[in-house]
Amino acid sequence: MKLKLPFMLAVALVAGEARAAFDYSTVINPPPGGSANFGTGSSITFGPVTKTNLTGTQNINIANVTITSTTVAPPTDSGNIPFTDTITITDPTGGATNGTITVTGAIDITRSDTGGESSSLMVFSNSGPVTVNGTTYQLTGLVYAPPTVNSSPGDGNISGLLIVGVPEPASIALVGLGGLGMVAMLRRRKKA
Repeated sequence: MKLKLPFMLAVALVAGEARAAFDYSTVINPPPGGSANFGTGSSITFGPVTKTNLTGTQNINIANVTITSTTVAPPTDSGNIPFTDTITITDPTGGATNGTITVTGAIDITRSDTGGESSSLMVFSNSGPVTVNGTTYQLTGLVYAPPTVNSSPGDGNISGLLIVGVPEPASIALVGLGGLGMVAMLRRRKKA
C-alpha cells in the first residue's frame, strides 16, 4: 500500500499537466490604437498576440513592440510609457472557458540619432495565477527584447514563462488531508 499512494498521486499530477491544452490572446492598452508618442518625433506601438493549440509550460509572447522616430540630431526624445496587458487563457476542450492574467508596467525610452535608442521594461504588477477548468496558469519571468528603431513592426516583444498545472494551495492541502486520512485508515487496519 505504501507504493500505491505515491504512484496514484504522481499519475494524477501528470494527468493534470497532460490535459492542459490552451489558447491565449492578449490586449495591450496604452492609448487607443496601441500607440503612444514620446517627445516630438517618436512613438512606440504595442501589438496584440494570439496563439492556439498550445500545451504545457512554455515561453509565450504577450506583446509585440515597435519604436519609430523622425527625430534628427541634436534633439532627444524620451518618455515613460505605461501599459496594461490582459492575457486571456482559454481551454478549448472545456467549453471554451477562460481566465485572465493582467500585467501592468511601463517602458522607459530615450531616443536620439546621435545617442541611438535605449529602452527598458519595468513591471509594476502581475495579477498572479488563474485557474481554467481545474488547471492553473502562472505567468512569471517577464523579459523585454527592445526593438530596433524604424524596423519592421513587432521587431521587439515582451514575453514570459507560462507555467501550466501549478497546484493551487487549496488543492495541495486537500491532497495532504487525503493522504493523512489514508495513513490513519491503514494504522487502524494494522491494529485490528
